[in-house]
Amino acid sequence: MLNVELIETMDGLRALEEAWETLWIKDSTADIFTSFDWFLNWWEHFGNGTERSTHELHDDHNLIGIGGKDARLHVILVRDKGELIGIAPLILLRGQWRRCPARILAPPLNSHAPRSGIVLTCNPKEAIAAIVNFLSKSKAWDVMLLDGISQRSGVIAAFRNEITRMGLKTYESSPWHHSYIAFDGTWEQYLAQKSRNFRQQMRRSERSLEIMGALRVECFDKPETIDIGLRLFMEIDGESWKARAGESLALNTTIGAYYADLARQCVKKSHCQIWVLRVSGEPASAFLCLRDDRTLYTIKTSSKEKFASNACSPGSTLIAHIFKDIWESELNGLDFVGRIMFSERWASEIRGFEQLVVYNNHLYSSIINCFEEIKRKIQGYRKAGFTQN
Repeated sequence: MLNVELIETMDGLRALEEAWETLWIKDSTADIFTSFDWFLNWWEHFGNGTERSTHELHDDHNLIGIGGKDARLHVILVRDKGELIGIAPLILLRGQWRRCPARILAPPLNSHAPRSGIVLTCNPKEAIAAIVNFLSKSKAWDVMLLDGISQRSGVIAAFRNEITRMGLKTYESSPWHHSYIAFDGTWEQYLAQKSRNFRQQMRRSERSLEIMGALRVECFDKPETIDIGLRLFMEIDGESWKARAGESLALNTTIGAYYADLARQCVKKSHCQIWVLRVSGEPASAFLCLRDDRTLYTIKTSSKEKFASNACSPGSTLIAHIFKDIWESELNGLDFVGRIMFSERWASEIRGFEQLVVYNNHLYSSIINCFEEIKRKIQGYRKAGFTQN
């Protein structure tokens, strides 16, 4: 028989680190966004009684804020004869859903953490059934928003089946996508498959930078060097277009601290790399990446505006050097953790992520669900009217 536990305290969370890490390594579908370090760092900076505990979730393809008052840990554990076989890293908060005040159960998501998941190993369906059964008996929440979960994991489908069986109302939005490049074949074979224009632009960018000075790429991936990488990243970000737009990490010490602490925590387990491109000795572009045993993830990127032009892209030159360095390593690919024009040029595929909205089985949740249904009907009428016009 499976047993379910609820972790609601920092002491309980910290005591879970070793067991969480062991389960995470066993989970063949797990990614960096379901790791203990990712969850802990998010909670310390955006939850845990901070003034920044604002959640953002996907509404179709857009991020919307749902508030975040009184956020509390709500980490659900599933054990089989004492062995940990499932973790649902959730947070319970008071926020807004469809303009209604609600007690919302959600993973740790905002614009700095776009993805999440459930950590599972053997008997995943049984573990999910146990989680759903536990939640269906709880009156602590009104709406559960499972968001940013990989389609490849099958978690949303398994949750939907169990939740439907329990008689709870659900709504599933359309999936959204991030760019991914699989390390199939060799780097040279990958380039050969790209267009002639792509290859010419890549070479033109590198030659244009070489005119300014010698190029050198560095990787900071050790605890004793990670602060050097962070300092260089902040220097670059402080002279990027983001600084001009007021979005630089170098100008926002609060958000900058979130990424710095994430890097320092993850590098202890060899899960962080900061790549820097120098032009004539000057830092020009940087990628802050996380990694697990299968994938490298580009979490933040930046380039000095002075080095960018129509002829050269420091970011493109740096990513090309990164690919050449890691292409034939043990990694399966690189996840761009986003889908923009830059990543689309390099990507070999896109990967989908899902959201499932679940309404608890009591009156107030049913009222919120009615607002959801009314909203969808209005949107349907508007689309139909637009099509007819």
